[in-house]
Amino acid sequence: MTGKKDGFTLIEIIIVISILGLVMTIFSGFLLATLRAGSKSEVVKELRQNGNYALQTIDSMLRNSVSLQSSCNLGGQSSIQIRNIDNGITVFKCEASHLASNSGLLTGANVVVSNCSFQCLAQAGQAPAITTKFSISQTGSGSPSDKAQLNFESVTILRNIIFN
Repeated sequence: MTGKKDGFTLIEIIIVISILGLVMTIFSGFLLATLRAGSKSEVVKELRQNGNYALQTIDSMLRNSVSLQSSCNLGGQSSIQIRNIDNGITVFKCEASHLASNSGLLTGANVVVSNCSFQCLAQAGQAPAITTKFSISQTGSGSPSDKAQLNFESVTILRNIIFN
């Protein structure tokens, strides 16, 4: 007796379900990797914005200052004091986990600053050069794969120094 076959056998259904399961597992892995990469790039972008803002603010103020109030020694210092063009005094300092000036914090509350230092190099008859260095990383309890740390360094020559 030869009959017409209407439907699928149990084996065929199991094979199709296993292939679909395998495809969905691979797809979800790609989706998770894409989401993690997006999250990590957001963290790096935020760190870069915080670091660039702090460094540009310090560089601009140092470059336009009229005198260096701090001593210019060979070692790194955790703060530096300058006299502005309007005769005001500005102090930049590495505070606990932030960069700060007289007017407030230069970095956001969700980042941590470490390895922060100001180093001065002065030669007779030349304006001092200030090297600003710091590392910045994310605070909080994000996943370890989302953690990032960026290093910043800049050398600024004080161009408005008046020599006596």
